[in-house]
Amino acid sequence: MRKLIYSIWTLETQYGPVLLEEKESLQQRCEELESRYDSEKGELELLREALAKYQTNQKVTASRGIKQEESLGDEVQRNTTANPQKPQTQI
Repeated sequence: MRKLIYSIWTLETQYGPVLLEEKESLQQRCEELESRYDSEKGELELLREALAKYQTNQKVTASRGIKQEESLGDEVQRNTTANPQKPQTQI
């Protein structure tokens, strides 16, 4: 029994500091990754908001363009109806 206890104690003294150092290193790496994740998550959210604004602006611009074209078409039709032109003949 003493031999077993001594063997365990020897292993603990031999590998204990190494394991603690590795644990601390892994914890630090984990904290760095969590920080990076939070940063990237925030940036992604900003990009999503910017994309949504861009898409909304594109829809509004397209809608305005269509309305302008329709308005111009209506105006041309009214002018054509109010002032019919005779076809020009070439000599």
